[in-house]
Amino acid sequence: MRTVGKWTPERVEALTGVPAHKLQAAAEILGTCESLVSTALQGCTSPCRPPRQPCRSTTST
Repeated sequence: MRTVGKWTPERVEALTGVPAHKLQAAAEILGTCESLVSTALQGCTSPCRPPRQPCRSTTST
């Protein structure tokens, strides 16, 4: 709780523009669900790495 305790829904709303009631609803879902799968885009989780090259087809036409 020490790490996230200062990040109240109101403080996060002020920084992100996401309404506090929506943050609280999301926290309720995440905190009470039986199981959870979480995914993130590569660019969001590794902002210091250069972007990967797009996939290119190796077949000829």
